[in-house]
Amino acid sequence: MKKIFILIPILLIISNPIFSKDYFWVGGTGKWHAFFEHWAFESGGIALEHGQVPGTKDNVYFDDNSFGTENEIVITIEADAVCRDLDFTRITDPNKKIILNHNGGVPFHIYGSALFTNQITINTSSIITFYAEDGDYIFQTAGNKFNHLLFLGQNAKWNMIDGFWTNGAATFNGDNIYELNDSMYVNHSFNANGGLHNFNDVHLRCNEFMVRNSETIVNLKTSYIDVYNRFVDINNKIENFRPDNSVITEH
Repeated sequence: MKKIFILIPILLIISNPIFSKDYFWVGGTGKWHAFFEHWAFESGGIALEHGQVPGTKDNVYFDDNSFGTENEIVITIEADAVCRDLDFTRITDPNKKIILNHNGGVPFHIYGSALFTNQITINTSSIITFYAEDGDYIFQTAGNKFNHLLFLGQNAKWNMIDGFWTNGAATFNGDNIYELNDSMYVNHSFNANGGLHNFNDVHLRCNEFMVRNSETIVNLKTSYIDVYNRFVDINNKIENFRPDNSVITEH
């Protein structure tokens, strides 16, 4: 009987992977899923330490030690990829560049903040989905162009500290707060499907502006909105759509 009582708590601990880890990219050019070559516990560490790719609770970092002997590296996502925070801001050498290729329709799911810099170029034809919940998060694009951005999750506060550009749609769902602080170009639909959207004196250009949820609140303040196809407030709830002193132009 003693052996039974000793083994049970040990098994419970082993089978409960609740702990998050930090993943540092090493080894230069490669594929996201080649964990045995590129993911280490610490900056400049040994790739074999992790034994698996990042999970939904794991933070991912790129820094000067990610490059090996190269100044420009290419990272390819060709299968489902996930992480918590995605952070490129630890790259301090201005000569270092990363090209991030994310194509072929494979999911890329981010459960925390995403911090790009102007040393990163993302080539994507797929959807990047954000699932952050219960906290404050940052999205920094540094001028990168995306295909389709999809924000889900609940009770998150998103600080969009710079503008963004999408070739497809930008869709904002969930009971979240979105602080939009710089110019945005959305080649398809800007979809406000839930939450509070604060346009902090910005310029938005989009093909369609869609307000789809009766609980959505849109504060435009003194922003400029250029809509090149159609503007639709499906709910037609004046108290939820607050144009204030903004200028809305339908072309």
